[in-house]
Amino acid sequence: MKTFERWSASQVDTYLSCNRKWWFNKILGLEIPQHPSAAIGSEVHAQIEGYLEGAKGQDTLGPIARTAIPFMPEPGTVNIESSIEPLKLTAAGLPALGYIDVHNLRTDPPEVLDWKTTSDLRWAKSEDDLQRNVQMTVYAKATLATFEQMGLRRPPFVRLTHVAMVTKPPHRAQRTSTIIDVDTIEKNWATIEATVADMKTTALATTPDRVTPNETTCGAYGGCAFRDRCRALKAVSHMLTNDNTGDTMSSTDQAGKASLLAKLAAKKAGTAAPATPAPAAAPTAPAAAPPEGLLSRLRSNLAKPTPPTSPVAPVVTPAAAAVAAAIVGILPPDAPSDEKVAEQIATEDEAKTAATAAKTSNKDGTVRRPRNAAVRLEALGYPADVIASMSNEAMHTALDGNVAYAGAAPAEPAVVVIEPQPKVVVAEPPVAEPTPAVEPAATPSPLEPSADARYARVEGYNEGYKAGWEDGYQEGYKHAEQELRETIIADVRKEFAEADASVPRPTGLQLYIDCRPVSGALLPHHALEDLLAPLMTKVAENAKVAHYSLIPYAQGPAQVAALLTTRMPTGVVVCDTRLPATNAALEALLPYAALVVRGR
Repeated sequence: MKTFERWSASQVDTYLSCNRKWWFNKILGLEIPQHPSAAIGSEVHAQIEGYLEGAKGQDTLGPIARTAIPFMPEPGTVNIESSIEPLKLTAAGLPALGYIDVHNLRTDPPEVLDWKTTSDLRWAKSEDDLQRNVQMTVYAKATLATFEQMGLRRPPFVRLTHVAMVTKPPHRAQRTSTIIDVDTIEKNWATIEATVADMKTTALATTPDRVTPNETTCGAYGGCAFRDRCRALKAVSHMLTNDNTGDTMSSTDQAGKASLLAKLAAKKAGTAAPATPAPAAAPTAPAAAPPEGLLSRLRSNLAKPTPPTSPVAPVVTPAAAAVAAAIVGILPPDAPSDEKVAEQIATEDEAKTAATAAKTSNKDGTVRRPRNAAVRLEALGYPADVIASMSNEAMHTALDGNVAYAGAAPAEPAVVVIEPQPKVVVAEPPVAEPTPAVEPAATPSPLEPSADARYARVEGYNEGYKAGWEDGYQEGYKHAEQELRETIIADVRKEFAEADASVPRPTGLQLYIDCRPVSGALLPHHALEDLLAPLMTKVAENAKVAHYSLIPYAQGPAQVAALLTTRMPTGVVVCDTRLPATNAALEALLPYAALVVRGR
């Protein structure tokens, strides 16, 4: 547990969104994993900060940050990342923390400017939003305090400015600015002080169930990191209040469920339900005692005397079965009867069965053909004629069980496909002039190359190979192979040099996915894993983990890809989808690529 000693605008925003989320993070000390969008924002801020300090030029700005250049002040003329802590601003007796992105005190009125990144400009703040924004109110109050600290008269107004940059292509930026007066600043500050005072009270809570949650924000911004904990708390709360709405059932409840369904069926049939013999007592380990305080609460809720004329057997809700096993469970008089519980269970089972059947059956009751059945079965090795003869039931059986076809043909070698935007074309080797066929050796070796015309053009290849093989070593073959490779490279160079200059060639970013360029010796290229390595290290450092893959909720690869978009690579990039984070990075790179080459 942590002590609430300082606050910031982001803490106030989190608290107003959900009290319990703030308590989990700032009081219990649970970390909130950084979202990929936050990783982009941090990197863009760092690029702009370096540029405005005058230490770096515009060429160090990425494609996102570069869109804000028209709205940037001259480097070296403003205060960058100014801390408000020295101003000793307090609310409810606690000091405020924060950093102002751009603080310009030389303008009239003075201006505070904040850089923002967003996926769409529709999420950008409006002028009215800025007038009520907690962060901008804190920065405006800090501006007034700055003038007071310098012994100057407070300005009557402060300009509040947001510059929002779009992180998705096409990148663009938008400036929103408003002027706020001192009276509005003080009014907003009074509201912030009241919120901080409430936060001080909430910080004294020792357990999360004493903190009020806001369930309407559980899915906001990609989902709260603590929603699973809140659900668990809610389930425990239901158990302690003897709630019958639990949606889980332990294995020990299955027998009771079957007994209830048997009673219901017997009543509908007009016969007596068969008696269920009680199982023989077996020596078992003593049940674990409930947590301290839980036993008395359960007894107060569950242990109520049963009317002497009631034949109803004790029933414990599924959610409370594990804990109530150690307690003499007695239903309250107003609890639902066995018949009502059985009817509810039967109705739920029928609904689940109908829903499952609707997914796999047609309207006439016949079994529906699996989606993409032919493609999926071909991947398992089934020939086309076998697929055509299979029934829908057989297809479901093969696909659900992932049953491979016996005797399936081996996979074909990979094929390189050229995929310029927006169409995909097949890469073809340069056309060579026909040459006379070469007579094969009398005793061909498994190492002998194919009789391709390009290979046959290499002078001395067959002679070198034959000499090396007959002498019992491979030196002659190795020399001939190297000569062949150099000749092919020379041919490609010549063809590139003689190509028609009027034919447009792709420029900018070129992606080779699971393959390499044929002309790799001519064009400089980068391996994607080399570009991602420093970003992986940076993401791990920001998250304070040993490796980026340890970031919860599988957010590590997404954060690495997000940082990649802030400094988009150029030229040829070779990508291996078998390596970690490659697929996430490709999602970010593909919109920028002028040429995409895929290996199949």
